[in-house]
Amino acid sequence: MELATTKDFEVRHGPLAEDQQQRVQALLEDASGMIGLELIGAEAKWLEEGSEEDVPAAVKAVCIQVAYRAWSNPDGVAREELGAAARTYRGTDQADVLWLTKNEARMLRKVASVSSVTSVQVETSYSGDPAETSPLDFWPLSEGS
Repeated sequence: MELATTKDFEVRHGPLAEDQQQRVQALLEDASGMIGLELIGAEAKWLEEGSEEDVPAAVKAVCIQVAYRAWSNPDGVAREELGAAARTYRGTDQADVLWLTKNEARMLRKVASVSSVTSVQVETSYSGDPAETSPLDFWPLSEGS
């Protein structure tokens, strides 16, 4: 599943050197995979492998933005200070360089019509046909009844 191409990336962020194109392609593939995981259960044809359906512009933009963050900050630096030379990293491995912001995840779910709300059916010992049980089944009767 490829949600954006290196050409899409170059249109937004300028031409890439030959050696950079492979890295950007890999980052776009990783970002596409993350988006696919975020949208598990969505019934969107553009998410399917080999789909001819166009990827919505908002999804393509998120994919490119996720890849761009990783491309422009390969070390995953979260914060730098000049005085006393402090540097804070986002994570400890390459997987921590790619991430979706809350707004990006929300936008993706909206475009793919995936609700954040779900229902869960819970069965307990009190579950069953209401006609088969009576409230008295659950209360001990006094000795005098």
